[in-house]
Amino acid sequence: MLKKSKFLFIFSLIFILSFSAASTIFAASSANIVVEKWTSNVTVPVDGQGQYGRVTVASYSGSGSVRIQIKEPDSTTWRSPTVNDADFLFLSTPDNGGTVTANYWMSRGYQYRLSVWGDNAITAGYIYNYQ
Repeated sequence: MLKKSKFLFIFSLIFILSFSAASTIFAASSANIVVEKWTSNVTVPVDGQGQYGRVTVASYSGSGSVRIQIKEPDSTTWRSPTVNDADFLFLSTPDNGGTVTANYWMSRGYQYRLSVWGDNAITAGYIYNYQ
């Protein structure tokens, strides 16, 4: 009987921890990434909450940039809005480095991530689904 209850306890613990990890992965409220100069990468997805979020790019002693990418509900692909799209966002720091921040509408049910480029400097990109 002790073996059975020990097994159930361990199984329950694994289930709860798995569920917690999955909730954390799929319900991110913020993400960031740092890239070296001349490289690029993307952040993990952030869930839209039907409110304005915040996007920031920061570079150190050179320029860096970020661009928003969006995954619509029931889609498996990411799209990068163009300058003609209402949901377009591109931020770039000055040539000597610095920080640039913008508020951005994040629709409920959509996922958002940043594509971050270290143009000629180490660059950090930050995305939050809240202000």
